[in-house]
Amino acid sequence: WKWALKQGYAKENPWAEVEPIGRVSAGKPQLRQDEAKKLSDLLIDCAASGETPALGLLVQVLLGLRSAEVLKLRKRDLDCGGTVLVIEGTKSRNARRTLSLESPIVRDLLARRVANLAPEALIFAPDGREQPLATDHLYKALVKYCKRAAIPNVCPHSLRGLHGSLAVQAGASSAYVAQALGHANDAVTRKHYITASALDSARSVKVAAALIGDTDL
Repeated sequence: WKWALKQGYAKENPWAEVEPIGRVSAGKPQLRQDEAKKLSDLLIDCAASGETPALGLLVQVLLGLRSAEVLKLRKRDLDCGGTVLVIEGTKSRNARRTLSLESPIVRDLLARRVANLAPEALIFAPDGREQPLATDHLYKALVKYCKRAAIPNVCPHSLRGLHGSLAVQAGASSAYVAQALGHANDAVTRKHYITASALDSARSVKVAAALIGDTDL
């Protein structure tokens, strides 16, 4: 309505005196670590059986990719002998990045998937399809896998937050995680992707290491 006033489309803003109540929620619900392990185990089994959506979701949580970034990946984006993914089909210059694939299992599954594909073929789409699938393709698949794993239902974008939280708990800085997620800085990363408990855990680990170290009882 403010925009409409500036453009001359409206004479007054009927919502001008309305005051919001409460705080805007930030971030999406995330799986706990044990739940995430159950999901990843299921995704590996399903991907090994040839279920392409399972492999796409596995790549998403391991690398913290957006759904659109996953679905736009082509065979030629799997580079350096299948050890890195080049992310180019994304929404901003900051989000263009090259990410290392550290999991031998996922490397092997991706190698099997792309073995007979042309260089420009989409990895996570039916063979021969030229345009990426819609992002709700991964959403519907994740709903199914969460149900099969008997864990709370989450959306694919939540997997990006899970990636960030687990990375920080493991000792990565929020600035480093922001770079991996394709953010210009870590303000958005801290607010929407990394849980407060993950940041607290990371701080606790550093304090414990500084004060106590590896001292045995």
